Amino acid sequence: MGVLPHHAPVLTTLGYGELIVRKGAAEERFAIYGGVVDVRPTKVTVLAELAESSFELDIEAIDHAREEAARMMAEGKAGLSEAARQQITLALRRAELAHKIVSRTQSRPGIRIVEQE
Repeated sequence: MGVLPHHAPVLTTLGYGELIVRKGAAEERFAIYGGVVDVRPTKVTVLAELAESSFELDIEAIDHAREEAARMMAEGKAGLSEAARQQITLALRRAELAHKIVSRTQSRPGIRIVEQE
């Protein structure tokens, strides 16, 4: 969902995805893992269960987490409880999303919001 100034009010839930904050030519990307967004004509508020800035994500740690989750899923297919399978699936989804966002950020160096409100 894109939000421009004077957008109609919206209150909705967020799943796993990418949040891009743009201010002029600058932008910052975040990995968002659930939450809600409240859009008003002059303000957007995001309350995320977890949000990670692309500049704080460590590609090596992400790749390790992704490999570990995939290994656990493959090794434990028959013996995993449904709850454990769901936890591993969520960890894998988070790692894949974070990897995608870091890759996009690294391909666009130097674009970042530095002014904090």
